[in-house]
Amino acid sequence: MKKQKKRLLVGILLLAAAVLCGGRIYAVNASAQKAPPSVYYAKGEEAGIGKNIFFLYGDSERMDGYVVTLTDAELLPLDTFLAKYNLHKEDAMPQELQSEKDGTMPVIDYIYEVDVHVENQANPYVGEAGIDLQQWALLATNYTTQCQWELFNVLNPSLQGSTTFSLNLGTSRDFVLPYAVSSETISPESLLQKSPAVILSQYPVRNLLALTA
Repeated sequence: MKKQKKRLLVGILLLAAAVLCGGRIYAVNASAQKAPPSVYYAKGEEAGIGKNIFFLYGDSERMDGYVVTLTDAELLPLDTFLAKYNLHKEDAMPQELQSEKDGTMPVIDYIYEVDVHVENQANPYVGEAGIDLQQWALLATNYTTQCQWELFNVLNPSLQGSTTFSLNLGTSRDFVLPYAVSSETISPESLLQKSPAVILSQYPVRNLLALTA
């Protein structure tokens, strides 16, 4: 009798463990299936950020009322990009990126220039909250990169070294976003084929600027 009770107890415990494990697996799978929907905006289309955000806490992200328009996008060799803006590498790049490859990090030899127009159409939180350009990563299939911030600061001097800003209601501003690309990591041809886009928000909707048609 005692052996039967013991076997019954073990069976109940194993069944309970199986149910809990199955519930956990279901919860993880269900969560994975609920990825935020993505909305892509082509060149010239107004992308309203709405109530979408990047993080799920705090109230510093109040981007509702801001509208972003992609005005141009082009992947350029670094030297071509610098010449376009009459810049010299030693003036606009950190010291470690000015030298030839030393084996410690990929050499930035391309810049994906993304030109955007940002307008505050209905956001009243001027000086309190706004947009953080550090969150605007360039995404592609199995690839991501950030702006080259030294170049960004040179090209956008009005921000005075900051990456966050807010605009007065009814005003707008143009920005040049220079995304760093190394051909050691991804070839230019491959990047252009991987649907590159700049992300404007993460939750509950991923708004993105499509850089290629």
